[in-house]
Amino acid sequence: MPETFPTLSRGVSFENYTNKISVDPTLRNEMENGLVKTRPRFTTTKREFHIGYRYLPAADVTLLKTFEETTVIVGSLTFNWTNPDDDVVYEVRLMNEIKYELEETDHLKQSARLDMVEA
Repeated sequence: MPETFPTLSRGVSFENYTNKISVDPTLRNEMENGLVKTRPRFTTTKREFHIGYRYLPAADVTLLKTFEETTVIVGSLTFNWTNPDDDVVYEVRLMNEIKYELEETDHLKQSARLDMVEA
């Protein structure tokens, strides 16, 4: 059973939120007469999510770092994540390490950027 993404004190910042198909599954074959035949390469498509959090207090940053480094070991293990856009629960994995930055207006808080793909 996959882990569940931790509950943070702040909600997702939608300013850089993206949700898209991870890979174009279309195979294209051009015929001699210029006609292009297409078919899907996969039977299912996976979604990719890019989300961010702003003004996270130190406790939330610690929670995220522990989740990333110990619980799911970056992209090694999957976890359940609820998409705040449609409230659907997806089983995802991190595509890379979480990126943290200090907030410009409050250096006691950080922002975090997560890139995830459906498992």
